[in-house]
Amino acid sequence: MRNRYIGMLIGGIIGVGVTSLIVGKMQWGLLIGLLSGISIAEWRTKGKESPSDAETDKNVDNKIRKFMLSTMGLSFFLLLIYLIVCDKILDQQFIKVRYLIYYVLATFFICLFIGPAILRRK
Repeated sequence: MRNRYIGMLIGGIIGVGVTSLIVGKMQWGLLIGLLSGISIAEWRTKGKESPSDAETDKNVDNKIRKFMLSTMGLSFFLLLIYLIVCDKILDQQFIKVRYLIYYVLATFFICLFIGPAILRRK
């Protein structure tokens, strides 16, 4: 269970760093809120064992793996097609780099957090 909080902490710090790069200045309020939220969550669940720690069967793991690979493969294939068409054929970029970064972040967030959480509950 402790590894989950360390993973949340590392992911949150990376998220704050990416947000700070996009905005152009450090987001201290977001970082402090993140650290305090994770600390409170760890303190509240200390000693409790959640049902999500139960082992999942191989069928669920295979579905999660298949979902992640297909979603990331499709989304990055679409991004690659867009980049090739814009660079080689049109010589013009229609979408700002900021929105492409949002697209990649949303893809990672859906593939690594939302999708597996939904598939594990089914």
